Amino acid sequence: MSNKDLLQQIQDGAIEGGSDLSTVLRKCLVLASRLGNEPLKTWSQRELNGYPKPSELPEYRILKGLQSYGHFLGFAGSSMKNAPVSVLGLPEKVRDSFSNRRVLQGVQEIAEMVRGQSDGVLRLAWPAEAYKVFKNQDYRGDFQLAHAWTFLPVSHLVGILDTIRNRVLTFTLEIGTLDLKLEAGVLSEESKKATRAQITQTFHQTIIGPVSNVGTAGSVFQTMTVTPQDLEGLKARLRETGLPESEIQELEKAIKEDEGEPRPAGHHFGKSVAKWMGETVKKSATGLIKIGTDVIASVATKALQDYYGVGGGT
Repeated sequence: MSNKDLLQQIQDGAIEGGSDLSTVLRKCLVLASRLGNEPLKTWSQRELNGYPKPSELPEYRILKGLQSYGHFLGFAGSSMKNAPVSVLGLPEKVRDSFSNRRVLQGVQEIAEMVRGQSDGVLRLAWPAEAYKVFKNQDYRGDFQLAHAWTFLPVSHLVGILDTIRNRVLTFTLEIGTLDLKLEAGVLSEESKKATRAQITQTFHQTIIGPVSNVGTAGSVFQTMTVTPQDLEGLKARLRETGLPESEIQELEKAIKEDEGEPRPAGHHFGKSVAKWMGETVKKSATGLIKIGTDVIASVATKALQDYYGVGGGT
């Protein structure tokens, strides 16, 4: 099967609402293997098998502003049932996890959750520990929270599945002409590398989506996600800053030189990458590179931290 035929099958499956989304994603895995595209491979696997960590979730899998309800018990057998429960009664550090639910499950499990609900709502029970720390601020002072749950409309889960279909369709439509160039075998090695970088950039823009809108005094610009070990995504992010291609190639060389060194932590990278950072800042300060030193110090550092999967601490 040619890549053109594979792309068409993926597009047809994404368009057909009744088609098996797992099959569509498995075909995306095949496409990722043929293109040598690690971000598409990782994303497809996680959508199929589930996400191991909440921190790795795309924005569309975080359901925000969900409402909770509960039963309260008071003196002399008094009670109040199915009353709205405010998360403001919980400690501040845990409120977010109750009102904004992160959906880690793979697409097949989500589909089963949708099929299993006849009334269109999932009731996610609060853990027992939450009742002990909950402070009733809205009802009679003698009322104690006895049972609570968060309402999750099934339509929100359907929306996740539809979003995945829509983004797969958009991505495959966008890369159609780029992939045909690769398959035709008419490109030089340098052009192939640039085309693969374009495909990776298109993946971030259409599948993951921009992670933030950064405002300045008179403008707004979008920034791209850099995922761990996604070298093409890292390079694309640095291109957005205006960093010259020659400097990006030097960074790629430095990253490869550091591969045998201990895992970076915080602002501390490998020797070669740290040397590249220092030299690039110096070039910026002397005007050899036409971007500010603050961009190198902040944006490039953050992009490298994301690439290595480390935090911003020292």
